[in-house]
Amino acid sequence: MATWKQIKKIHAAVRDLGMSREDYENNLREYGVGHSNDPNFTNEMASDFIKKLNRCALTGSSKGADKQQSALPPSKYRGTGKQGYNLHITQPRADRIGILEDLLGWNEKRTQGFIFKQTGFNKSVEMLTSHEGSKVIIGMTRFYANGNHDTYLRITRLTNIELQNLINGNNKINSGS
Repeated sequence: MATWKQIKKIHAAVRDLGMSREDYENNLREYGVGHSNDPNFTNEMASDFIKKLNRCALTGSSKGADKQQSALPPSKYRGTGKQGYNLHITQPRADRIGILEDLLGWNEKRTQGFIFKQTGFNKSVEMLTSHEGSKVIIGMTRFYANGNHDTYLRITRLTNIELQNLINGNNKINSGS
């Protein structure tokens, strides 16, 4: 059976790719399982699946990544992924920061101030490490939720496309639904 750590990596990669639940389940069916917690989903299968998701992130070739690229407006920020010995912010995370910035009604200067508050460094979005990018995304999401834990959880489960739809007015997130 796949380890908890492997399952966590799979879910993070799927979320970063913006892969739909349907595409995620279709990819898992190739391994003969319906979900990552399936007892028949072995360590070897999980490792192979993680490698496949990482290749998709680098090439942008997964169905989820293609959908995300076509449905999102051009990015404000550029994510580079690996650069030198540091793991810099990925494009899906850079996109998410841009989307959250729009959702909050912030300008780039306000976002830069928030990045400094969260990381302690005066950096552009493009120069954030993966870990720093996560801290900024979590902080911006909490700021938007304004202390409402249910709203925070709903937003964290949304893909970048679904979050973009909030800006376009196609969906509403509130504590009542």
